[in-house]
Amino acid sequence: MSKLQLFKVAVSAFIVKDGKLLILKRRDDEKFLPGVWEVPGGGVDEGETVPDAVIRETKEEAGIDIEVKQLFGYFEYIDGFGQKTINLNFIGAMNNPFQEPDVSLGEMEKFAWVGLDELKDYKLTSDTMLNACKEALKQS
Repeated sequence: MSKLQLFKVAVSAFIVKDGKLLILKRRDDEKFLPGVWEVPGGGVDEGETVPDAVIRETKEEAGIDIEVKQLFGYFEYIDGFGQKTINLNFIGAMNNPFQEPDVSLGEMEKFAWVGLDELKDYKLTSDTMLNACKEALKQS
């Protein structure tokens, strides 16, 4: 018997340092949303807690260690496999504020620290992501 799954659960880490938000550019050869900018995040693995997923995804995609501070919102979307997904948005703080992001190992190719007035210069995954980025910057 197959189990009913209403939503896949995903997480995003909104990391603000010195009034700037960390965003990452997806590699151009990625199947899902190639070449666009977003914050670190991804799916919650089976048996993993939500905070652990935020920490793991940030380490995998941005190469930095964070502390999960607070949930500040969510949005829903359809992922690259057609699955309804609920994305939980968290404010995160770098454990070492002097550590530089490293995107060399994952699906990302660049990183940038951007302020509220600079977000418009980057092609983000969606208007929903843009609004979440703005909210994270306002809360920090």
